[in-house]
Amino acid sequence: MGVICSDGVAAVTVAVGFLHAKKISLTSYSLPIGLKGGSFRIVLLSDIHLGAFVGEGHIRRMVDAVNRLQADAVVICGDIIDCNNHILNNSEALAGISAVFRRLHAKEGVFAVLGNHDPSADHPTLRAFLQASGIQLLYNQTVRLSRINLLGRTNARNNDRLPIDQFQPGIDPELPTVVLDHDPSGIPEAAAFGADLVLCGHTHRGQFFPVTCLTKWANGKHFFYGHEQFGNTQAVISSGVGFFQLPIRLGTDNEIVDIRLT
Repeated sequence: MGVICSDGVAAVTVAVGFLHAKKISLTSYSLPIGLKGGSFRIVLLSDIHLGAFVGEGHIRRMVDAVNRLQADAVVICGDIIDCNNHILNNSEALAGISAVFRRLHAKEGVFAVLGNHDPSADHPTLRAFLQASGIQLLYNQTVRLSRINLLGRTNARNNDRLPIDQFQPGIDPELPTVVLDHDPSGIPEAAAFGADLVLCGHTHRGQFFPVTCLTKWANGKHFFYGHEQFGNTQAVISSGVGFFQLPIRLGTDNEIVDIRLT
């Protein structure tokens, strides 16, 4: 009877986690970073993990939710593609997802950096997918938007990662600087550089209990999830809008992060 009860509890827990993984929540922050004369709205997405468990339906729900926020810029902080990269061999699935991504509305554009599970930046199918989706890849690159410098750092696993001081010539000193970086372990370097805000993902907030506890221990409580302050540099670490390996969320949410900068 004990085994039957244990199996029943496990089955119910997995079912609840599976159903919860279909939902996308909204997390909002209002952060002062020294903007002059108004605000700037960034929507942060990360860890989409397009693949076996995350496809067109999930992206459609995500895009609809993002568009309701009327963002100035949408940013994707890495792990766009799942670890096995199999979806890059499915041209039909990619075409459907690209069509949905093209519906993303942001006044100044949609930008992305690569994470540890993404293929290399020169992967031709990835490049074509991002272009078809209307997503501008920031590969060790800075762009100047109307109110901020947006600095994109690529993850080092499959790509070259430049030292952050090499971005200095592209920075407008009159504007605050927002750094996109997949892994929160890069936050201290960005803080030493003088970034005003760092946006990350990678941790998934552990995705499901009890892995949540292990992930927090492995990353450290200041590099795990949510809003953190490092001297004059603020950071936001997202739990991600997709999921990795298992389509389950327990004790965490798929999230879209709405950030109002002032």
